[in-house]
Amino acid sequence: MPPASRARCSNFQAGLDSIDYGLSILRREAVLREFARGAKGDLATLMNKLSIAGRLRAHEVHVRFYEIGSPDGLDDFVAYVGAQNGEANSDTN
Repeated sequence: MPPASRARCSNFQAGLDSIDYGLSILRREAVLREFARGAKGDLATLMNKLSIAGRLRAHEVHVRFYEIGSPDGLDDFVAYVGAQNGEANSDTN
């Protein structure tokens, strides 16, 4: 996908093997069209509608995202940071 290309997404797209992460910037008007002021809601609904309408832009990255919300993810991140600092991977458990 070229940088800043228009994105159209569904719940599943063949060939995708990663999670989405990053920054979302939305116009106030887009949010207020979907949700009443002060109401709670799921942004996934809005993002899906904007995607189908061709109103989202995306930038594909080729660098892994290291989630740290699980022990395995944290271990992977610690190993990555250690490798970046030239440290040997040592298991202390």
